[in-house]
Amino acid sequence: MKDIELLKELRTYPMFTVNDLAKISGKEPGYVAVLIKRLLDRKLVHRIERGKYTLHEDPLVFSSHIKYPSYISLWSALRFHNMTTQLPNTVFVCTPASKNNIKFLGTDIIFVKNHHFWGYEKYTHDGFEIFVSDREKTLIDCILTGEVPLHEAAEAVKEVESEKIIEYAKKTKNTSLIKRTGYLLEVNGEKHKDLLKWVKYPYTVLDKQLKKEGIRNHKWKLIINNKEYKY
Repeated sequence: MKDIELLKELRTYPMFTVNDLAKISGKEPGYVAVLIKRLLDRKLVHRIERGKYTLHEDPLVFSSHIKYPSYISLWSALRFHNMTTQLPNTVFVCTPASKNNIKFLGTDIIFVKNHHFWGYEKYTHDGFEIFVSDREKTLIDCILTGEVPLHEAAEAVKEVESEKIIEYAKKTKNTSLIKRTGYLLEVNGEKHKDLLKWVKYPYTVLDKQLKKEGIRNHKWKLIINNKEYKY
């Protein structure tokens, strides 16, 4: 197979492995190793990590395919769903197990361990299928991890279905997350239905990125340590 034909075929893959290349080219592993080096030297393909390569420069195309299972979330999903005006130069990927982060063409691909592995769907991006958290799970992940500033999560509350976010919050069985979610819904004038049933001691800080000091909200057992969301 000529290089031009090979590259045309490889472009249909979000990413490919050495085994994929061996099957496509019909060549032995020894030849494939030489072929990969030649393509890399000519900058016709990009190395993602050991044994994984791509022809695409947009990391969203392949980030949820690097490790299975995984899905794109947090800042990246907020942007994907147009729930933020920020343009993060990092791709956040949730996985159920630890994974080393990757630097790809100046973009950091950060893998965040998340035991609540649900609430993601298959979407199409640039002609490829990718896995991304839906709007409600994106917000849950933001509040749960504290990776995204509280004001971004508070704005995202306006972009989700309140009933669905309530069900998602209860599904985590994480009382700290449930209290924060209920409070943010209330601040935005949304009904929080039965989330108050989950409220209990001890007090939890509202904003995980700030110090544990502020006014105590007895209803939600929260320390309101972010003045912007005091009411």
